Amino acid sequence: MSYLFLITLLICVLILGSLFYLLARLRTPHYRVSKQQVVTILQRAINQQLEMSEWHIFISLPIRHNTALEHVRHICQQLDETQKVKSSSAHMLQCSEEAIDTLNHLIHELKRQGELQC
Repeated sequence: MSYLFLITLLICVLILGSLFYLLARLRTPHYRVSKQQVVTILQRAINQQLEMSEWHIFISLPIRHNTALEHVRHICQQLDETQKVKSSSAHMLQCSEEAIDTLNHLIHELKRQGELQC
């Protein structure tokens, strides 16, 4: 009878230990976008080919690995907050002229940094 208790206890400890090990080894998912991907997002926004859901993902998730891209994301977030971009009837992003100028400037700045092969 005591062997049955010890076996059950050992199995529970192994299951809980492996569960804690797996949880400790898992990493939090993060949004890791490249400069080329940001340029593509901005160009699609200018051409009204970007869906609102893609836009909201881009402006909502912080970009921690690159401060220049985080700055671009922050400017795009401000454009969204000031209503310079809005949804069209087809759920595509529609930009005002001021937003288009700002996005073109951001694209130019990202390309000027010399890390893109565009």
